[in-house]
Amino acid sequence: MHNIRPRLNWTGKNFGLGGRKRWSKRLVMMTWLVALAPAGAELAPPSAEALEVQPWLGINYETTGGMRDFGSLEGFLPLRQVPGQQVLFLQGRARLDTAGFLGSNLLLGYRSLDRDRAGLSGAYAGVDTQAHGGGTFYQLGAGLEKTSHGWELRSNVYWPVGDRATATTLVGAPFFEGNQLLLPTNRQVALAGGDVSLGGAIATLGSAGTLSAYGGLYYY
Repeated sequence: MHNIRPRLNWTGKNFGLGGRKRWSKRLVMMTWLVALAPAGAELAPPSAEALEVQPWLGINYETTGGMRDFGSLEGFLPLRQVPGQQVLFLQGRARLDTAGFLGSNLLLGYRSLDRDRAGLSGAYAGVDTQAHGGGTFYQLGAGLEKTSHGWELRSNVYWPVGDRATATTLVGAPFFEGNQLLLPTNRQVALAGGDVSLGGAIATLGSAGTLSAYGGLYYY
């Protein structure tokens, strides 16, 4: 069963709170009950309220293994929906890293279950901001997704707006390498580009779960 609640393919890729899968768990439970029902028994379909996607708000903290850790506040707000079929939503995230730099994402998205409930289609458009030592980068983004029978296809495009590069700064003392005098400098640049990925379940490992594989291309 599929969950029409969003999974962001955005600059921050770890989005996950337990409450987000409530809708899909209800569908899984409903299917399991149908499988165990005696022949000829009729089960009432779930109510619209049971399938309604609910708003949520969460706090997260992530470590990156040697890079800057960051905490984030994120939320999801359904704007319009047909319970169990489609939802138009806003999703946002604000994050602060241990260096004191603030970033944020805000997107408008749409997801719809296929009629056979074996997959879903979705799209989003949004804006991303990221503070740095000399100011703030701004980026527009958009993406499409399609899942079906355990396979997932996703694509995204990114386009920086405003200033795309910081000033070049000296980050160390000049030094000689051979007969050349080198100046260690730092300069951050926001790049336009895109990516596409495809993957899905390739093997069932019994009680251990399912083995999935994903691959993709990107260009910046």
